[in-house]
Amino acid sequence: MQTAEKVLGIIGVRGNKNLPIERIYRLLYNKELYLIAYQNIYSNDGAMTEGVNGETVDSMSLKKIDDIIDKLKSESYK
Repeated sequence: MQTAEKVLGIIGVRGNKNLPIERIYRLLYNKELYLIAYQNIYSNDGAMTEGVNGETVDSMSLKKIDDIIDKLKSESYK
């Protein structure tokens, strides 16, 4: 599996060239992408605003990320 930074770089280049991105679903199995996303949104002012499930960004954990990935792999994520 490629590093998250490399994947994001490729996606950026393809997006700038208006090229399609294929097999995106499997990218959701990369834990690094979740950690980068968390890092990017954690310090935002709205990060502590409750979502529809009542949680805020500070309730994220490695276990939650692993659970999400497992559910995606078993096609049971909702």
